[in-house]
This record gives sequence, C-alpha cells and structure tokens, in this order.
Amino acid sequence: MTHPQALLLITTLLISTYSQATTNHSSSTNTSRNCTNINKIHNALAQNKAIAIIIDDNKQQNKSGADDSYADWQYYWKTFIDDSKHIFVYFKLKSEELNAIIRKTPGSKGRVNFKPVSYLFFNRNRAFIYNEPIYEPQVYMYIQYSLTGKKIPEAIKPFKVDEIKIQLQHCQSD
Repeated sequence: MTHPQALLLITTLLISTYSQATTNHSSSTNTSRNCTNINKIHNALAQNKAIAIIIDDNKQQNKSGADDSYADWQYYWKTFIDDSKHIFVYFKLKSEELNAIIRKTPGSKGRVNFKPVSYLFFNRNRAFIYNEPIYEPQVYMYIQYSLTGKKIPEAIKPFKVDEIKIQLQHCQSD
C-alpha cells in the first residue's frame, strides 16, 4: 500500500453506527450501563461534541499522588478536562465496558487492545488511541487540534497520536 493510499484509508469515515437489533450477541453484551453510555456518546456526537474516554483498568495506580509521574498525569488530565469541556464529553470506563460499546470494524482482526491506562478520543469522523498515561500536555493539544479541524502547529506535530478505526454499537430503547 502506498503512502497516499494509507492516508486515504485513514481519512475515510472512521466511525459508523451499528444497530444492536442485527445480532443476538449485542443484546447479551449491552448491559443497561453500556446502553446508557452508548446513548450518551451518540447524543454527544449528534451535538457535534468529541468524546474523550479514559480506560482505567489499573488497580495498582498510586492513588495517593506521592509518585511524581502519577501527579503529573493527573494534573495534565484534569487540566485537559477543565480547558476543553466545550469540545469534549468525558467518560471513564473499564476496557471490557468499552469493548462492549465498540464493535469489530471491517478488516480488523478483533477488538482494540487497551492497556491498563489508555485513552480513546473521537468525533464523528476520526478516532485516536493513546495506550499509556499521557505525561505531555502537547498530546492533548494534538488531539484537540485534530478533532476540531484546526491546523496543527509545527511544535505540536511531534506528539502525533495513533489514528484508528472504530465502530460504535447502537442501543435500541425498550
């Protein structure tokens, strides 16, 4: 695959909805909480909001904040949340909850593998994954510029985040 073809593939529509009614598997994996999250995500996307999900499976985190790296991570995450509430809707999920929301995409080999602390950022057109704690605020800037369609400053470009394809479930109201 040539570089232009890869770029074309990446820039195609990355997020599409998937009707739960088409498979019995969906109804067994979509608990009430998952459907609540799915519906909140779809509502936010309909309002042109971007989604920021922190996947937090790390039970070993230093919650006391005594570790400098943990304190930095918390500070940058909270600052990002505070500074971008007008752009993003935030969720904190376990990886199994997120995998119940995100379906296997055509051409993929399975579910997205999330590390104990990972992030998924997306809007209706693009999705980005960061599979470790974010210690540089420029990573958040890169994502924010990318999802709002703004030109990415040269100083931020080295903090490029992996772009992925995702497909969301869609819950039907009972």
